[in-house]
Amino acid sequence: VRSADNGASWGTPDELILRDVPPNIYTGSSPVRLPGGAILLPLEATGVRAREEFTLAAFFEPATGALSPAFDIMRDPTGELSYGDARFAVLDNGVLLMLAWTFRTRAEETLPVHRCVSRDNGRTWTPPEATNAPCQILSPLGWGGEQVMAVGNVRTAPEGIRLFTSGDGGKTWDVDSPVQLWDPREQRVTNRPLPIGAPPPGDQQLWSELPAFTFGTPELIRLGDDEALMTYYAMLGPITHIRACRLRLREFHA
Repeated sequence: VRSADNGASWGTPDELILRDVPPNIYTGSSPVRLPGGAILLPLEATGVRAREEFTLAAFFEPATGALSPAFDIMRDPTGELSYGDARFAVLDNGVLLMLAWTFRTRAEETLPVHRCVSRDNGRTWTPPEATNAPCQILSPLGWGGEQVMAVGNVRTAPEGIRLFTSGDGGKTWDVDSPVQLWDPREQRVTNRPLPIGAPPPGDQQLWSELPAFTFGTPELIRLGDDEALMTYYAMLGPITHIRACRLRLREFHA
């Protein structure tokens, strides 16, 4: 469905057909508009053999109104690792950066966020590589050269949505002093540095813990040269709120 007036009104929805894809597939994150007008549609799927999660994508060409065949971006051929909740950013140098929540499929152990990049507008991608960011979702935003900021869910105590910065295109992050934004204990944005605690020993029951999460799905969008908007959900008592806060970029330095 399209809008020609900045969302004030919308046309009739068109059905888009994905062909030759796994049976368990769904859209995992927002579409990415690429230079030249094409749109990258991120997808997630579950493998049939190992039940691993993996990330794939298809291109939507506005001129034809059709989707390209889907192709894998992050997938472990052994099924040992799973990748999900992918988030993307187009950096100023033209590199397309993708960050994905990574976990051991069978043990349900969250690992540091993995990264891959494309230098040809999403046609080909580097193999996944681990970063040092111990998050689930990590949503990036490029803000000059190889500088990247990102907001992420930290599920180890003290929990919260942290803001990280990187000066090397998302390879490494300032994990020693990330800024706590949403704090579920204080139930507000605190905007102060807060170190990340060590994960508990043993397997983590990710899927059974999901209903107990009281915050998540942070996203970052650029509002101007020096401002960004973070959106997220947070529960206050029995009510789930969709919330937002504005960030001045000059206050954060990679």
